[in-house]
Amino acid sequence: MDNLLAEILAVAKKITRSDMGNIQLVDRDGVLRITVHDGFADEFLAFFSEVKESEAACGTALKTRQTIVVEDVERSPLFVGTPALKIMLNAGARAVQSTPIFSRSGELIGIFSTHYRQPRQIDTHTVRLLGFLAAQAGRYIERLTVAS
Repeated sequence: MDNLLAEILAVAKKITRSDMGNIQLVDRDGVLRITVHDGFADEFLAFFSEVKESEAACGTALKTRQTIVVEDVERSPLFVGTPALKIMLNAGARAVQSTPIFSRSGELIGIFSTHYRQPRQIDTHTVRLLGFLAAQAGRYIERLTVAS
């Protein structure tokens, strides 16, 4: 499954022209765990190895079940005053978007996030493309999970 997830992440990075990215899958306890990543050092991976609802952009996407776009982490209430801000800045990530991945039955099964070295706005067309990619990813992940 990691190869498929790496391909999905590569497409998400291409769509968004991002510098870094990761895919987290939801475990049985409802915790996000990084499954594949590109462009991150150990500090980032250790900090975000387990994410619960409401933590950073990915945790907020987990809680709200919606795409979360943070144009500048240094100005976002999701990051200002949190340990996640330092980790993001150390990783060179100034902006992030996190898109939920759902199964066909509507269960949230993961999140993919793309990160940017500069503050960035993400237009609605790109958000729609990411939603389409997330829907396809959900189907593939669900099929692979059932098969294994």
